[in-house]
Amino acid sequence: MAHGLEERNGRIEAAFAGQVPWHGLGMQTQQRMAPMEALTLAGIDWEVKKFPTFFQSGPDNRLTQVPENFATVRTDTMEPLGSVGPLYTVLQNREQAEFIEALVGKGAVVECVGALFGGKRIFWTVKSPADMIVKDDRYEDRVKKYLILYNSHDGSGSFRAFWNPVRVVCNNTLKIALGNTSDGVCIRHTRSIKARMSEAERLLGMAKQFYENAQITFDAMAAKELDRRDFTQYLDAVFGSEVDEEGKPVKKVQEIKSEVAANLEAEQHATGKQNVTLWDAWNAITFKTSHAMSSRKTRRLQKDGERKFDSVLFGAGDKLRKKSFTAALSVLSN
Repeated sequence: MAHGLEERNGRIEAAFAGQVPWHGLGMQTQQRMAPMEALTLAGIDWEVKKFPTFFQSGPDNRLTQVPENFATVRTDTMEPLGSVGPLYTVLQNREQAEFIEALVGKGAVVECVGALFGGKRIFWTVKSPADMIVKDDRYEDRVKKYLILYNSHDGSGSFRAFWNPVRVVCNNTLKIALGNTSDGVCIRHTRSIKARMSEAERLLGMAKQFYENAQITFDAMAAKELDRRDFTQYLDAVFGSEVDEEGKPVKKVQEIKSEVAANLEAEQHATGKQNVTLWDAWNAITFKTSHAMSSRKTRRLQKDGERKFDSVLFGAGDKLRKKSFTAALSVLSN
């Protein structure tokens, strides 16, 4: 499925609080969930174990163990999730819920949680109580604060946790590069992962400073007006020139700039704003990188939903989002 959520034993392994998600799937509750409650409602309170791998060979099909190679397996279905090395340590779904409680407190509320691609990946979205307000002369944006957690059981990635501002207007994920805390922590699945999660708590506790810095920067972006020339130069800094060294048009660059301009025009029309700010321009770009970009098709990333998910977190979408924010900081400094 394009959303990555798969049906297991007649149910979707996901739970969502409040508004029905775009795909309409998973358990829906009216109240935000406590981490352990969310684990049960989503149906992801299963465990993963490592098993040695073997191959058959010879005329008698004798089993031979593959050295230093293990399979991660869901114990409820006994389905293999991935192939890992001897040092790989499983971080159970329940341990992730315990981490959220330790980090945010027993009052932590989960807005969504689920398993993607048969349980290979687990995601959590935890809401922070207060929102940020970004204002200009005529309009204001409400920006929610979330703790995002992402874990893989297939050996494809590390455990990741980061604070993330989400713009309510378009529900646009804005993973930015602001200071040392914006991308949170990334912890490899080694024997020290559980000890290092204590360090993660310390780092993520710096979120207050992160959001104070973000508020200052966002307000400055909302106050910075751009004329047509400024907007064009900003797009050039992010996407490059529309012509190559020989003066020939680069169609892909032209198309993406046109899409960003269309996103901006649509928002200006919706809000009734006449002036264009750096905040508007940046959000037009991040809307494009979050909703319309995909990673290249590979053996691991076959489905369109998988490629978009990969692009937002790790691929082209993530790189352009960071580049656009760096370019915005450069505009502010001029």
